[in-house]
Amino acid sequence: MASTCILSILKVCDIPVHNRIQAYIGSNEESGMGDIAEFVKNEPMPDLSLVPDSGFPCSLGEKGILHMWAKCDQPFTAILDMQGGNAFNIVLDRVTTRIAPNDALAKELQEKCAGCKEYVLDVEADGTICLQAIGVAQHAAYPTKDTVNATWLTAKLLCSCENLPESDKAILLTPEQAFGTFDKTTGVMRKAIDRWF
Repeated sequence: MASTCILSILKVCDIPVHNRIQAYIGSNEESGMGDIAEFVKNEPMPDLSLVPDSGFPCSLGEKGILHMWAKCDQPFTAILDMQGGNAFNIVLDRVTTRIAPNDALAKELQEKCAGCKEYVLDVEADGTICLQAIGVAQHAAYPTKDTVNATWLTAKLLCSCENLPESDKAILLTPEQAFGTFDKTTGVMRKAIDRWF
């Protein structure tokens, strides 16, 4: 929309343009930029490119993004499924985990989750444990001290459970350690990053 407005302003204000102006509207930014690869096959690269999709001051990359797929040598033992998020450029605010029936674990989780606003626990009729962690999402370009990654909340809680198999806790240890806080776990100093903006 901003690109269209810029072109309209140039025309309406009769601003002289001495170069070719081309508006490119992408639709694949959040999932791979495949559309721009197709564009550069058919069009010359511009001498100057402006991307009017942000406010001032401009952002320099997405300093909090981690786009990855992880695979473990061993599958989960008790955890049936873990899902969350709908885009790669956000800190997850919700993660839902389904765990195989285990009365002792269900009781332990009920005790740990009692009165916690970060977790919603449900035990289905067949005994399957459904745990939802509720974090605080933010755009990956601007994670702050107020951001809470729901993946980390899930891993932190489940790693503390005596009745979850050790093999599952070993798998969860990586996100529990890696996704805690932006400053400490990545080794990046927030003050240094904030100086750039």
